[in-house]
Amino acid sequence: MDKDILSTLINHLDSSGFDDLIFYLLKQEDDFYLSKRLSHIDDRIIENPPERFFQTAEAFFINYHPYSLYKNFNLQNLYLDDLKKLILKYIENRSYEMWLPVEGTRIYAISNYDSCKIGVSDKELLEFHEKELSGVLPSGFDVGIGSVSTILNQGNTNDEKYSKRVKNFFLNNDSGICINLSDDKIIASRFVAQREFDGIVTSPENIFHPVIKKVIDTDDKLVEFNQLINNDTRESVLEEFLYTYHDLFFGDKYDTLSTQVWLDFPEFDIGNKDRRLDIFMRNSISKDWDIYELKRSSVKLTKTKSDVPMFVSAVHDALTQLRNYKRILSQDKVKRKFEAKGIKYYNPQFNLVIGKKPNISDEKWNWLLSHHSDLNIITYDNLLESAKKRLDTLKSLIP
Repeated sequence: MDKDILSTLINHLDSSGFDDLIFYLLKQEDDFYLSKRLSHIDDRIIENPPERFFQTAEAFFINYHPYSLYKNFNLQNLYLDDLKKLILKYIENRSYEMWLPVEGTRIYAISNYDSCKIGVSDKELLEFHEKELSGVLPSGFDVGIGSVSTILNQGNTNDEKYSKRVKNFFLNNDSGICINLSDDKIIASRFVAQREFDGIVTSPENIFHPVIKKVIDTDDKLVEFNQLINNDTRESVLEEFLYTYHDLFFGDKYDTLSTQVWLDFPEFDIGNKDRRLDIFMRNSISKDWDIYELKRSSVKLTKTKSDVPMFVSAVHDALTQLRNYKRILSQDKVKRKFEAKGIKYYNPQFNLVIGKKPNISDEKWNWLLSHHSDLNIITYDNLLESAKKRLDTLKSLIP
């Protein structure tokens, strides 16, 4: 998940969601794990408390602004009146057992904009805050600022760590409900809230909220799948993974899935045995069923003889296996038995998923595929590439 997308997700948090994110991130830090909200003063104040008398403290003030502020940003638009009031509430009410904020206390204004995107440097922002807050701060108080850009750019060595923490927040903290309606179903899912609920009182310009979690989940699953297909993973593991995330790798046209489907018709089998289908899926567009037979991703697919490419025997064996399945499923007795189980098929497509595309030209590869047009040969990198394109489509829906 790149920083631009994480930044966009943070930008679209509502005030409550942004507050929860900052509190979550602070609690992950060794230096700030004791941080707590000063709810008796204001929930927007988070403090890393002193451990003994007169030890200085650090306080964090959630400085939330409407997203519209950043569409045409300049420093003159950045009003700090609410922040000033929040700091005064802290200074006037933060006392117990004779303790008061003392010289050396640092206060941080944590804002929900990305300074990299609004065209102003962190140095300019800090100088602006120091100037504007000087009238409300006691002598000796230090000022610090934080924003989306500082959250995601904690130093090159820690970038991955902080990005992962932000992703985990979005995956594990939901604050709203998204409802998708279609002719035959209603799907309710949760999402991290956006400021404006587009589509209720206005025409939606984007569908940001339904895709937030899906984008994050999808990105992680692509990485996991890439590791599986590059580590000679067992067919059973690949089958379970593809079954679980079928909409990502095969598209959302399939509405019913079955695995380990037995063809217990030895009288029609070329070897007089029972056979098993790996993945059997109903195509909701064609109203037919498709079969996917999985082989290992490490299978080398081609060899060359007299400069002519040809499939290796492992591929021919798998194709013969699929044609045997096709022969069995074409029998009327088999069709009637499957229909009684709720599986009514007509002319199913047979797909072999095997290996990765060999290092030959597209012309030669497509020439090879054309000799087996009755069956569809798909490589694992084909599946990965199509999943990446689906992810790019999802990302394009996020403003």
